[in-house]
Amino acid sequence: MKKALRRTLKIAGLVLGALILLLLAAVLLVMFDKPLVRNFIQGRLGAGEGAEARIGRLDYELFPLRVTVESLELGREDAFEKMDVSIGRLEASGSLWKLLRGVKPALTAIEADGLAFRLEQKA
Repeated sequence: MKKALRRTLKIAGLVLGALILLLLAAVLLVMFDKPLVRNFIQGRLGAGEGAEARIGRLDYELFPLRVTVESLELGREDAFEKMDVSIGRLEASGSLWKLLRGVKPALTAIEADGLAFRLEQKA
């Protein structure tokens, strides 16, 4: 093998190894750091203008996919209306592989206990 090709393959191997280590670290964070995942989901749900979200307790398992949320509160307010949704307990189960591949339906069961929906018209 030529020296330039060997050097290129060595650099590509190092970059690929670093990417695999970063991916492994991200997967381990998702599996074991549940408060980080809860804060991320809470931030994404409350990301819109006038939107807010609060999640009490989040527990999940990846194999099989099972998610349990205690005390979920979602709210949205703008100039015309105010909407509030609160759920005492939300449970969902399904297949992680279907979810990752985008196959629908990925969730096979969703249960919501203590669902309350309130809509207030302002104008």
